[in-house]
Parts: sequence; structure tokens; C-alpha cells
Amino acid sequence: MKYVYFSLLFILAFPICKAQELNEKFKYKATYELTWQIDSTDAESIQNETMVLYMGDNISRFTSENFLKHDSINKIRKKNFEKTGRFMARPQTKFKYKIFKNFTEGEILFFERIFKDSFKYNEKLPLQEWEIHSEAKNVSGYKVQKATTNFAGREYVAWFTSEIPISDGPYKFSGLPGLIIEISDTQNYYHFKMTGFHELKKPVAVSIEKNRFTLVSKKDFLSVKDNHDRDLLGALIKAGVKIGWSKESEKEAKKELKENYKSRNNPIELE
Repeated sequence: MKYVYFSLLFILAFPICKAQELNEKFKYKATYELTWQIDSTDAESIQNETMVLYMGDNISRFTSENFLKHDSINKIRKKNFEKTGRFMARPQTKFKYKIFKNFTEGEILFFERIFKDSFKYNEKLPLQEWEIHSEAKNVSGYKVQKATTNFAGREYVAWFTSEIPISDGPYKFSGLPGLIIEISDTQNYYHFKMTGFHELKKPVAVSIEKNRFTLVSKKDFLSVKDNHDRDLLGALIKAGVKIGWSKESEKEAKKELKENYKSRNNPIELE
């Protein structure tokens, strides 16, 4: 039943949320290729995903490219379901969060839906203290300089460029005198490398979903997420989703999901 985990994920439908538009626009877009090792004990468990960072003067948004596509077709999927009774296939992603850095307010806003519940938590900027080194090289056509930091239980090496004077970067990284072009932890479990950067011809209005998201502490969010991931099948049944499997199939599904949970033992943040 190798298909079980993916079949269950397909069941999870994300609601359409109202958004609050801010007096701010995204002016730039950077695309990053993320390579990560999902299982710290298995060197073959390498995965890749394209991530995007939209930047304005005082705010930025980081998320996966496929999650953005997923969000944009929700309304189309809803209409198609009402018409045909079937859901359109959605772009697959391992990262279903949105990270907003609000430099004016000096905070990070982290949004993620966990099945039917939507949560957000805040963190104060800056999250990293950087040491800038004299070492320089060229990456993706830019002259970059080395910087190092410790963050969430990992040591990181970053390469930033003053050629793009934006103090930002992928995920929750920021605070250097230039855009981070490449960054990885010293064990190379998580590696972000910029593959493209351009100024948007038409700036995009910044909107933040708010009504469906419950503000919680980061600790509580991680606890809820871990409990959900630990027993995905139980969460679905508790929510009233009818699986319709035999006892044998359900037993096999629980076993497979348990093994899958154990293999996802290498989160980007250890602390």
C-alpha cells in the first residue's frame, strides 16, 4: 500500500480564506532550489523543491512554488467539483506554509493549515546573528561574500551579494547587507540556492490571510503539527472522514504511515 500516504494527503482540502491587503507591493521575485535530506539516517532520501521569495520595500513572502500554484487554483477546483463532482489534481508540495517577514514591525509571521485547522505564530526579528567573512566567490552570476550563523540547532554558511542590496533570503534567513544567494547547514541537510531573480514588471499587492488563522505559540503549533503527523489516519477519522477500508487495509495503512513518520526525522529547525 505504498500509495496510502499520498492518497490520504489528497483527501486534505484547503479552504479558501479571505485576505487582508496591505499598503505594500512586492517588487522583486527570487527563485530558489531547495535540496534537503528528509531522513537523517538515509543519505539516499534527498528531495528537491522550488521555492519563491517575493520582496517589497518592507515586507517579503516565502513559500513553495507549487503551494502558490495550489492556492491560485483553489477557486477553479471548487467550481470544477461543483460541476463534475471530482477534484482536479493539485500541484504536490512538501511545504504548505507561508512565511512573511515584516521588517517595519520587526517580526516574522508564519502561517500553516493543519488539516481543517489554520494556525499562525509570530517571531521577532532578527532571528540570526551573523559573522561576515572576507572570503568571496561567484555564485549564479553574482559576486558573493561568506557569512556564518547558528540558527535553530544548526550551523549555516551563507553567501550574500551586495549587488542586490536587499537584506533578505530564503526561509527565515535575513539580516545581511545584501540578498542571500546560497545557504546551507554545515551537514548539507538543507541547501537553498537561488536560480533566478528579477524585478516584477507589475508589482503585486501584498495580501495576508487572517480570518481563519488562530494565533498560537510556536511551541503549541509544533506540538499540534507533530501529533497530526504522528497519527494522520487517526486525525482523519476523528474529523469524520470516512475511509471505508477493511480492518486489514486499515492495519496496513497505519503501519505504513508510522514508518513514513519515522523517516521524516530531519526538520530544518531542531530547536
